Amino acid sequence: MKTRGFAVVEIIVVLAVLIGGAWFAAPKFFPGESKRAATAAKTTEQLIATTNKQGAIVAASVTKIAEANADAPASPQRSFIAEETQLALTLLPPANATALIASERRKVAVLEGHVAEARQLYERAFKDAADTKRRYDDIVAAKRASDNALLESAAAHHATTVQLLIAVGVALLALAAWGYAKIYGVDGRTLGKILHNLKSGVDPTAAFDEATNHRPALQKVIAKARKLAAP
Repeated sequence: MKTRGFAVVEIIVVLAVLIGGAWFAAPKFFPGESKRAATAAKTTEQLIATTNKQGAIVAASVTKIAEANADAPASPQRSFIAEETQLALTLLPPANATALIASERRKVAVLEGHVAEARQLYERAFKDAADTKRRYDDIVAAKRASDNALLESAAAHHATTVQLLIAVGVALLALAAWGYAKIYGVDGRTLGKILHNLKSGVDPTAAFDEATNHRPALQKVIAKARKLAAP
């Protein structure tokens, strides 16, 4: 019985260790978490890069607006545009070199009165801007999808944590119950020995003492109960 009891304890301990080990090693065993995190990081980098690219293109246009405004006659409007463009440039990334060249060509075409050329340049610029905006929208959608996947994973992670805590709690309760029964319980072997002693004519008190002499904690409980039961 003692060997069997220890086997039960060992099984419970092994199960608890396996559950805990599987939990802490889950990211290694199940790459889904790492994959979702990598996707989220990738979409974040793409979003930042696209946002910076858009900002750099806008900065190029604002720079050329400021240059053209500087050549205009003095007026409140000129002062306002100069201050606003300067303010806008402090909030934008450095201007894109290619976009600066394209914006310069549009400025020259407009200022020199090349209407047809200016129209073509702006049509191309608007088309490129629309393409950039579509790519930006696609990346934003991908970023939102990756964030939602992380949120769902976090919810599943929380549910798994709760289940693990419940499983560990049940295992600990089972272990505590087994320990209590082992210390204070009367098993079939002890009862059989008591019955054998009684049938052999041994005094009942001596029969109980002999059968429980290896169980001092149980003997204390019995002695206490006998005192409480005494009139």
